Amino acid sequence: MLPFVVPAQQLMDEGPDKPLFDLFFLDVRNCGWWGPMAFVTHDGGLSWQSICAHVDNPNGLQLYGISQTGTDVFMAGEQGTLLRSSDTCQTFEALTPPF
Repeated sequence: MLPFVVPAQQLMDEGPDKPLFDLFFLDVRNCGWWGPMAFVTHDGGLSWQSICAHVDNPNGLQLYGISQTGTDVFMAGEQGTLLRSSDTCQTFEALTPPF
């Protein structure tokens, strides 16, 4: 694990003060949420898994929003972070923003 990524258990132990910036639903069973970390569910929210290891975000920047255009899903975050998934949110690759 990269040293800047805080384990999910530590975030839970610190209490409910972590922001939830955006939710994204592919369908009623598949959803993700983004904020300090990125999580997905494939069972309608009964369980959640971190996908931080599959998100090209080496500096651990905040992820603020997510949206789908065609078959691609895009995430945007601080300092111009722009990520794209072309595999139904399994992985996100960094893009160079247009500014």
